[in-house]
Amino acid sequence: MARDSVWVVVRRLSSVAARAATPTDRQLLERFSSSRDEEAFSALVSRHGRLVWGACWRVLRHAQDAEDACQATFLVLARRAGAVRWHDSVANWLYGTALRVSAEVRNRNARNRARERQGHATSKEQPAPDAAVRELCAALDEELNRLPERYREPLLLCYLEGSTSDQAARQLGWSQRTLERRLAQGRELLRARLTRRGLTLSAVLLTAKLSCETALAAMPPDLTDATTALAVSPAGGSGAPAALADATLKGMTMWQSKVIASVVLLAAVALGGGHVLLKADTPQPPARGSAPDSAPKVGQPTGAKKNADPTPSAASLANRMWAVMDVVQEKHLDPPARKDMVLAAAKSLLKATGAAVPDDLARRVAGVTKEAQLAALIRELWPDAARDEQDRKLEAAALDGFLDSIPGRAAVHTESQVKIAEQLRGNRYVGVGIQLTSYEKEPYPQIQIPFRRGPARVAGAKPGDLIIEVDGKSAKDVRDLEKIVTWFRGEEGTAVTAVVRQPGATETRTLKMVRGVIPLDSVLGYRRTSEDEWHYRLDREAGIAYVWVKSIKSSTLHELRQVERRLRADGAKAVVLDLRFSAGEGNLHDVALVADSLLDGGFMWSVRGKDDQVSEYRADREALFRGWPIVALTNDISDNCQALLLAALQDNNRAVLVGEPTNNDGLVRSRFQLPDGKNTITVLTGRLVRAVKDRAWPVRPNHEVALDKDQRERVRKWLFEKELPELPAGTDDEPPEDPQLERTLKELRKTLKDGVKP
Repeated sequence: MARDSVWVVVRRLSSVAARAATPTDRQLLERFSSSRDEEAFSALVSRHGRLVWGACWRVLRHAQDAEDACQATFLVLARRAGAVRWHDSVANWLYGTALRVSAEVRNRNARNRARERQGHATSKEQPAPDAAVRELCAALDEELNRLPERYREPLLLCYLEGSTSDQAARQLGWSQRTLERRLAQGRELLRARLTRRGLTLSAVLLTAKLSCETALAAMPPDLTDATTALAVSPAGGSGAPAALADATLKGMTMWQSKVIASVVLLAAVALGGGHVLLKADTPQPPARGSAPDSAPKVGQPTGAKKNADPTPSAASLANRMWAVMDVVQEKHLDPPARKDMVLAAAKSLLKATGAAVPDDLARRVAGVTKEAQLAALIRELWPDAARDEQDRKLEAAALDGFLDSIPGRAAVHTESQVKIAEQLRGNRYVGVGIQLTSYEKEPYPQIQIPFRRGPARVAGAKPGDLIIEVDGKSAKDVRDLEKIVTWFRGEEGTAVTAVVRQPGATETRTLKMVRGVIPLDSVLGYRRTSEDEWHYRLDREAGIAYVWVKSIKSSTLHELRQVERRLRADGAKAVVLDLRFSAGEGNLHDVALVADSLLDGGFMWSVRGKDDQVSEYRADREALFRGWPIVALTNDISDNCQALLLAALQDNNRAVLVGEPTNNDGLVRSRFQLPDGKNTITVLTGRLVRAVKDRAWPVRPNHEVALDKDQRERVRKWLFEKELPELPAGTDDEPPEDPQLERTLKELRKTLKDGVKP
């Protein structure tokens, strides 16, 4: 028995030593990004080359194309090495990117064949596989993409990359037991999904293995060295792989990568209203008389023919609407008919012009089956007297009506807006670190919050500062805060100077700032004791701690783990999770990680998508705050991320909810790239189903406690003042009257005293 115990210790020590001796993918990328370490990148290519090559081969079935796609995938990794917070393993990211690049090659070849009217053939082309093999491989990649990441990664490593379970566990930073459990769960989930398609798991995996070995046999032996040389090249590489990498990076954000990997996203509040963004991205109409003479191809620039069209933006508007309709028809959970979308746009346009709706409008709309016909209809409805600014307003009205006709709040966002929202979600927002508000008493915008550790705070910005100038531009009477934001916004490492002063003061201060990454906290305590420290205790004697989850993003799980360690060291025995007024900045993946971390196993929720496809989300038995009673505070939050977390906690009896019902709709929205390569569209792609089937949306608390209007405003103000690194003079952080928090304390004290569930 003693000898067995000794061997257990020896095995554990050996595992720890092996893990320490083998650098993770993240460590290799850090070495590469900091010093262009060729050896580090070569190790990554050697480690994941088989996975990437196999993915490219299964899609393309052409040696030269697969080689280009494989090199392009690693080139994208090299270019993003220092720009992303990587996991310990990048296998999942590489797999998704390889499929994305391969799809681009496949589409490019299809366009070339259509243009040249001949097949694409080279000396390296291999015989085409039989249809059954192609179907099996395509099904494997498609269903793997739909698995939750924690199940997909071990399957990729163990089945498509050829790693042993021990190697995979070390790469992922998991215990052997966790890896084997998730591998078994992922295998079963994949088997069930493939079975619904009439396929068997064993057949698919065998075919994939054979196809990978066939591809590896034809794989150039020097591909690893060539790929590494391309990645470390000072010029960033050239030729087909570099062009593919450029095309991938041009329209690629991390959200878009997750869409390619079939990870559905919840609409982020950080993006604001979709209609506004669409209108903001509406191009300026050309001068009258320079309109195109025919409808352009989707994604192509519009040609011009003088005096051909009295409606400057008809073809452009039709082009964008048609592109959106294509995506909606293909991706939307329950897409409306094209004629219904066009009719809604036409009615909205006529309403904006003040014209009556023609009796035959529905008939005319029903005859629109092509983009050019849509452009012609718009020209017919457009008023002859419209000029410039009115043109833009009419175009915006048509687009508003068009989008409103799509169920589930469809929204179009610009590339820059998506980039900013992704920075917020990933907690890597680049800027100077201020939140602005309007100031009624003086004609200047005001700094509401200078975020701690941000460039503005470091330069001396204070809460309440009025912005007088930004880089020499006067901010006086500029009421459009978005315009001021664009003055401050810029690339990381660039400088910006602002002149500020306190309200009522005459003395100004000059803040010289260098734009950088702003760490934004998503988990805050009860009272701030310093700029970097929190007091978490609500009731020290009873051991009750308090945490405000301000938002759910990629960093939230890490922040919760840090808080738990501190609370355990401080002797806490119970915790209040306050989700009131919580903002949505994350996605389904982020909230799944947080819910998983708080649950001790169990079924969290499922997503029912198109064609009744169901994705299930389950928790592991690795709970934070294990053994502690939890009460979660809730109000009318509309974000699905926060409501989903509350539902999972309630349905698994992990927490009791106190407060008011949520206001979420329980819908899943996914983001897709539009053909112009710049804009993306968010459309309804699924419905969330709670773990307890008879519970629907919105989430109702176990104990309903309402706040009156004044109480609500005071609580909201107190919560948001937590973000201030220092309170304005003459104020304190004394908590307001809060019946919901008082009820929470009462329930937890009773639980801790009597052991009775709250």
